[in-house]
Amino acid sequence: MTALDAVVVAAPMQPPHAGHRAALLAAAAHEVPVFALILGAEAAPTLNTPWSTRERAGMLLADWPVQATPGVLPVRDVPYDRSRWQAAIAAAVGAAAGSAARIGIVGDAAPPWPVTWQQLGPAAGFAERERHVREALLEPSAPPRESLAAHVSAAQLAALLDWRESAAGRRLREEADFIRRFRESWALAPYPPVFVTVDALVTWRDEILLIERERAPGKGLWALPGGFIDAGETLEAGARRELAEETGLVAEPVCLRASRVFDAPQRSLRGRTITHVFHYDLSALAERPVVAGADDASAAAWVARDRLAPARLFEDHYAILQVMAGLP
Repeated sequence: MTALDAVVVAAPMQPPHAGHRAALLAAAAHEVPVFALILGAEAAPTLNTPWSTRERAGMLLADWPVQATPGVLPVRDVPYDRSRWQAAIAAAVGAAAGSAARIGIVGDAAPPWPVTWQQLGPAAGFAERERHVREALLEPSAPPRESLAAHVSAAQLAALLDWRESAAGRRLREEADFIRRFRESWALAPYPPVFVTVDALVTWRDEILLIERERAPGKGLWALPGGFIDAGETLEAGARRELAEETGLVAEPVCLRASRVFDAPQRSLRGRTITHVFHYDLSALAERPVVAGADDASAAAWVARDRLAPARLFEDHYAILQVMAGLP
């Protein structure tokens, strides 16, 4: 085996569990610096990403012995630009371990690891255990303590059960119930449904038009105006209709600058949902158009690009803006 300068254990850690801890402790046997690479940094609170980066780091390091404490490196996901995502991962680790360091990686296969990194063993299987803990905590009935205790420490289990009864935990349990009922409504379809949606990316100079979602999923989060396509309309017409219904803004087809399909299979918790995003640029207007939230939107607002953050945006809408609006 090639000598290593550092070992990275990488996962969303939603939440950290015994598998992450075991991998980090095993990595320490290499007697080189060890780093916990927390993927999906700054993600919005959803059923798949309930905890903030700070909360995940706190859970991971809560009872570590000082001499074995790993370095924590949060990295934003860039799922629709894999080369940029790979570069962000390499830059974060390079800044901590040295740009020329020989890196060993323990992690699942989804992110694009730098090709020079050495995979240490088979795929880690972190994601399945994370999902088990999340789903148990978000069930309507009290979660099975014995099952959870196999994945998290006693102190962490107590903290997670407290979180479950917090305002944030109760909100996500309500959302989990909505998703269950939504999926059940399609359970008798002859084939798994594939949903088609449209979204409107509207820009005016350095500002982007967003709506605040009025109901689940993602109640209270900000999003691009959009929704499900109607029978009998084109995709672009559907995007302009949803924009007008949710913000009162009428975008002329002449303002259309680009369009793109976003089809990550897991992009929506409701099921397989393919969205078509249409970019309308209104920068030629002398004044910023007046907007107001309506229909499915409790509010509509123009937001400066440098004020947009992943933690406030619905589903993959920040990731969409990374590639269509140049967000970091």
